[in-house]
Amino acid sequence: MTKMIGRIVDEIASVEPDLIEWKECWRCAEVIKRRSYTCKHCDATHSEEAYQTEQAIFAKLEEDMRRGKSAAYDG
Repeated sequence: MTKMIGRIVDEIASVEPDLIEWKECWRCAEVIKRRSYTCKHCDATHSEEAYQTEQAIFAKLEEDMRRGKSAAYDG
């Protein structure tokens, strides 16, 4: 799942870097802010482990973008 999230994030970031601030809810598929722990549409909550993993992926992607690297995350 971590690699799948990474690929989705990479695709979004490669098209429009500003969209990295958003993510899709794992339960209802509504767009929410990427730092959200709970979806405002369906109240779905990530497990702490899943949330931390997702945030680590976003942090790595942001760092790569700041350094000017392409959005290629290998997980």
